[in-house]
Amino acid sequence: MLASRFSQGALSRNAYFGTPGWNGDTNTNDNAPPEWAIWFRAPGGYTGKSTTASFYTGLPALQMDRGGPNSGIVQPITLAKGWHVAEFDIYMEDGDWNGTGAHINLANGYAFNFLFSEQLDTSDVRSGSFFAGAAPNGTRRQFGILFYNGAPSAADAKFYLMAGWEGFGVSYGNGTGFVRTIWHKALIRPADQGEIDGRKARIDATTNAARIEQVNSTLTNIYGALAQRTSNVEARAGNVEARTGIVETAVASATSKLAAARVEISALSPGGRASMTIRSDTTNGAAIDFGADLNIVGTIKAQKTAGGKTITIDSDNGISFNNGSVMKVSGVGFGSNRQFIEWVGPSLSSTALCTEANALQYIKTDGSAYFGGSLSAGQLKNSSASSGTGTQELAAVGPFGSNGGTVKYLASWAYRTEVKATYAASQAGLQQYRQAANTYNANSDEFGVATFERAATTVTLARSFSGSALEQLDEHRYTTETATFVGNPPVIGDAPGSATITFTMGGGFTVNDPQLVATDRTVRLGLNRGYTNSSGNVAQRLSIIAVEG
Repeated sequence: MLASRFSQGALSRNAYFGTPGWNGDTNTNDNAPPEWAIWFRAPGGYTGKSTTASFYTGLPALQMDRGGPNSGIVQPITLAKGWHVAEFDIYMEDGDWNGTGAHINLANGYAFNFLFSEQLDTSDVRSGSFFAGAAPNGTRRQFGILFYNGAPSAADAKFYLMAGWEGFGVSYGNGTGFVRTIWHKALIRPADQGEIDGRKARIDATTNAARIEQVNSTLTNIYGALAQRTSNVEARAGNVEARTGIVETAVASATSKLAAARVEISALSPGGRASMTIRSDTTNGAAIDFGADLNIVGTIKAQKTAGGKTITIDSDNGISFNNGSVMKVSGVGFGSNRQFIEWVGPSLSSTALCTEANALQYIKTDGSAYFGGSLSAGQLKNSSASSGTGTQELAAVGPFGSNGGTVKYLASWAYRTEVKATYAASQAGLQQYRQAANTYNANSDEFGVATFERAATTVTLARSFSGSALEQLDEHRYTTETATFVGNPPVIGDAPGSATITFTMGGGFTVNDPQLVATDRTVRLGLNRGYTNSSGNVAQRLSIIAVEG
């Protein structure tokens, strides 16, 4: 298996712990992320996946529980001579900051200790030996540390992440007690000229920042291959943020003989989120999905043909519907003399061939109109509906007359519940949001659909003629509820998240009355609902329509 993940400009590997190939689950110990290795774990400690989702990837973050003085992971690193920046994003869930930090040994005479209890974070806070639960502990801390390497690193240079290390010294407590650390980022990169001149790393996410980042992933084994490239551009001024993202994914399976390709483009600002997804896969074919209002400047030309039927969109000539024998066109000026805004007639190869002579009907640009087709009248229609929200409802129509022809009964039932939820701009809020999104199979567009089996609901159709008893004509049972999830995740420390979950259940059916008699009749549609949602705004509709002719 070959796996690689790197961030543009980064010198460390798998800085966000999101490289594909991290197997195991949250119960798997001694489970270092790809590109990292276990340095040491004392008895009673844990190194592996966290139940907390990463702030950056949405995948599991790295959890290291310290069970003794020494606990950490390591990877090789290569650093050129010059200025560099170390970036860390870590959450202390339990214990204290003593003994927790990072260490770089370049095997060239240069080594660097970053002890988090004594290191200023991006909020210019030095925690000291506080315990979790006393600010600023028990919360997220971010570090951006500028350091200078005076010589190229040797071949065996190492980069360590430490939940505990005796090498930090006894004056800092070594970190001998239990501690739980959740790591979201550990990145080493070259410093830019502005940082070198100012002698300070610029990653304070609470003020102004601009960032361009690219993450590439590949994974291959005997079963298939996966490649993904993620590109993000972000600008933040105080609590105002705008960002764009492009995610390109290709996957192929040697076992199922299936393949899929997907490109997602998104833009987010206080004005909302816009997205476009270009997708193609073996099972569902190819499509383009838009997640915002669509404004197109310039010429539009699109055509879809299936089964001899064609729909054409042409911004110069209009929209045409052609079933092979009859064609309808609507536009702002088309035809042999651009005289029509609407035209119906025989199937033609071009809208320029539309004339008054070959039209069944038309409307001209001057407002004049012509109809030369045929009309039919005499259809009988009777209907009734109920908007009651009870478990037992009835919609009845009649008595009504008949001409003795076939009477169709169109029955329908719809049960809809809408639930709105909000999520705090915190780590717990983000975790709650992700749990909800996963429940409804939400994708990267924060949209998902799930189905649930419920107690059966029956809808019964019955009819009676004048002077006779009701006769049941049909009965349908419904047990499947569909839930649609549309959300906006919280931004930790900035903006809360929200989600709207819409539950729907129901369906419709049509029945032809077997009795062709000109006798007055009454039709009743009864509902017996077996399931009720416990919360949310509820709407229910039960309707029956009788049509003859």
